[in-house]
Amino acid sequence: LQGKNKQDAAREFGEEQIRTWRRGYNVRPPLLKSAPSPPDHRYASITPPAGESLADARVRVSAFYDEIAAPRLKRGERALIVAHGNALRALTMRIENADDSGGGIEGLEIPTAVPLVYQLDDKLRPLSRKFLR
Repeated sequence: LQGKNKQDAAREFGEEQIRTWRRGYNVRPPLLKSAPSPPDHRYASITPPAGESLADARVRVSAFYDEIAAPRLKRGERALIVAHGNALRALTMRIENADDSGGGIEGLEIPTAVPLVYQLDDKLRPLSRKFLR
């Protein structure tokens, strides 16, 4: 689906298939024939995935959260994490400890450029979640 907007992809594959690829937990869209080149030379050693499901994104994002974000949050620091929708849904699952069925996350709409703010307790469990509009 790389390089296609939602409308063009829906015309080509059908709206239901696009919804399944975008919101299904274990369903990957068609994989790219070759992974895209990183846009910046600093990331030349990283091979991006040729496609990923929400489950794949959850593994990737959880590693980032556990290794980088969580230790800083435990020290009382604040974090601004910027990503695309599926990565943010995966991060939401990690923060909220949602189960592998998706925990209703498929229906969560995270608007572009609207911060989703969590208040966490000292064990990083969510006390509240809200969008800043």
